[in-house]
Amino acid sequence: MVGGSEAIQVTEVNPIQFIKEKEGLITVAKQLAGEKYMTIGFGHYGADVKEDQTITEERAEWLLRLLGIVMEDKLEQLANTALPISSTLFPMITVCKFAQ
Repeated sequence: MVGGSEAIQVTEVNPIQFIKEKEGLITVAKQLAGEKYMTIGFGHYGADVKEDQTITEERAEWLLRLLGIVMEDKLEQLANTALPISSTLFPMITVCKFAQ
């Protein structure tokens, strides 16, 4: 720390790639420990996922991207009505929202 300020290093993050790497691909629906619902694809979790349901990698990525578009739109609406969010911070907020 020099002169009371600290440099913050910001790294570009691709939210889709980050989620794919963090979640991994589950091609057959699976009940994870402690979870109420089943998970499939790249972390898709919820009541709509049924036992023995399957998904291809291509379909899982399509679903992830579709949800990313919806989330991005919602976050953009929030940013436009609340407070400005930098283009550097925006992908991180998207990733955090996906990770909830």
